[in-house]
Amino acid sequence: MIAKEMVARDVSVRQVARQLGVDESSLRYRLGRAADAPDGRQDRPSVLDGWDQRVDAVLARFDDPRLRGEGDAAVDATVVHGVLQREFGFTGSYQSVRRYLQRRFPVPQQAVRRV
Repeated sequence: MIAKEMVARDVSVRQVARQLGVDESSLRYRLGRAADAPDGRQDRPSVLDGWDQRVDAVLARFDDPRLRGEGDAAVDATVVHGVLQREFGFTGSYQSVRRYLQRRFPVPQQAVRRV
């Protein structure tokens, strides 16, 4: 890593960050981590862990095609969030519902063919 070499040559982290065009705190974070250490943010538990059946029930009520594996979302995440709050006492954020739905039902990649 170029930044590690520069810091090893006694160039300040602030100056290295400025030269590389990155935020100083981000550079300090990267320099402090072990090179092969996994990023722990991906492994954090979701507020919606264990809510699969309730989310499925909400999607089934609105006949969402994602449950059948048929592509795009028919029910908006705001609707799912609202129903979970009103009927099941969900206290998590809208963003957590949106991330959960994106992770659980990823949009399939379309094949690109140049003609």
